[in-house]
Amino acid sequence: ALVLTGDAMDQDELIKVCLRTNNMAALSSVWYMRLQLACYFQSWNVALAMIEKLEQSRDFFVGTFSFYHHKFFESLAYIAVDRQNATRKYQSKVAKSIKELKKLFNCGTVSCEPLVLLLEAEVASLQSNKNGLKKAYDEAVSSAEAKEMSNIRALANECAGTVFMNYDDYL
Repeated sequence: ALVLTGDAMDQDELIKVCLRTNNMAALSSVWYMRLQLACYFQSWNVALAMIEKLEQSRDFFVGTFSFYHHKFFESLAYIAVDRQNATRKYQSKVAKSIKELKKLFNCGTVSCEPLVLLLEAEVASLQSNKNGLKKAYDEAVSSAEAKEMSNIRALANECAGTVFMNYDDYL
């Protein structure tokens, strides 16, 4: 299991305190960080569990700087689960999130661009037509690099690698 425990904090103890004091904002932050960590480590069941917990506190993220990151990691997990299960169960949720992220980008939230490009590449990877897929991932990587978002750049490379490992003759 992915646990946020170390020298600075103990996840289980923090959750107990949050529940005892009814601090839903802090509890939501723990769940969000676990969602993010689960996506980085491709632990999709943990990611889905955190998304479910975050549904109870979605209001804490709307209007904050982390809202668009939350939408990004949620969508990334949904795409991965759809890929894993060969389904399109979450397709409409992902499309809605991409639309919201594009809207934020068009309003000046420039750090949304690499997130949108990576999600679009991931969605394209689920399609049967693979034309332009390498270019889509390259654009996501380049955008993240230009915005100095090294974690998103690494994640984009990781996602591309995961997809292309299944297409030996593609490249």
